[in-house]
Amino acid sequence: MITASFTRSPQAIVIRSARLPYCASANEATITQEGTGQQARINQGVAVQNIDGASASGNLADVEQLGDLNDARINQGIDGASATGGQAYVYQLGTNNATLITQSGSDNYADVRQGNGALGTSVAFNAEATITQTGTNGTVWVDQDRDNAGYVDGSISNVTQAGDDNVVYTLQGAGGVDLGSTANVTQAAGTSNNTAYTFQGHGFSNTSANNLATISQNSGDDNFAQIAQGAEYQSGNNIVSKDNVAKIEQDGDGNEARLDQGVDIAGGTDGALIMGNTGLIVQDGDGNDARLRQGVNGADASNSFGYIYQLSDGNVATTTQSGDANMATVTQN
Repeated sequence: MITASFTRSPQAIVIRSARLPYCASANEATITQEGTGQQARINQGVAVQNIDGASASGNLADVEQLGDLNDARINQGIDGASATGGQAYVYQLGTNNATLITQSGSDNYADVRQGNGALGTSVAFNAEATITQTGTNGTVWVDQDRDNAGYVDGSISNVTQAGDDNVVYTLQGAGGVDLGSTANVTQAAGTSNNTAYTFQGHGFSNTSANNLATISQNSGDDNFAQIAQGAEYQSGNNIVSKDNVAKIEQDGDGNEARLDQGVDIAGGTDGALIMGNTGLIVQDGDGNDARLRQGVNGADASNSFGYIYQLSDGNVATTTQSGDANMATVTQN
């Protein structure tokens, strides 16, 4: 009788697989959930134990959740794997929803909409979005109730990017009411040519109150940052910008910072209430430009504080305030 036996042990198979890169490309995954307390998970191009050099490209992930207290997570290229050209979309209609997106690699795109009029009229109440991108040429959109209702209360957006040529757009209540929300953008040290926009309570007859916005662009050159709190860029009336705090930090050369609180860019604002805001711009490097505006173009501001600090040479600082009992400080060393 002839018998057969396998000479390869399981351990040998594992060692051999460690030499083979794992690729997951051009895949599409969609999850739709309706109800309360749902959880959605999509993993594309996630490293597997004992497999080195894992990569992914051109994948698409789409999550839509209708209801409250839902949680969505999309991972494209993590745990040592890389992903390029990925697209991640999350739409959450309801309150107290959370989104977490992680993308590792270049040319990735993330789009989060919470309590957004694109899915119906609703309030983005206590929504939370956290997006992390590691790589170059990434783009992030965070819309927390932008259309129709445009009402945000207590929502949080945190975006972190590590690499050059990245872009972030954060809009909270761009329809436009935003109360007590937080928007943080961090574009990692040593990176250049990055762009970050944050708009809180941005729209016709808009309100931005008790909000916090920060943008950090450290140790990089030719970056651009803009924060607008209750600032209308076309035509608007009854703008309210009250008790907001905004901070932009840039460390490097050739950077630009714009900070607007209660500003009607196109002019012609009626019934504006702008008071108690604090704006801070800090730039460390050469050839930087900082502009801070509080209550101009027909809107008067009161009891607001504007600070610009610039260190090094060839910098330009401009502060404009219209109204009573405001304070402006420019320090150049």
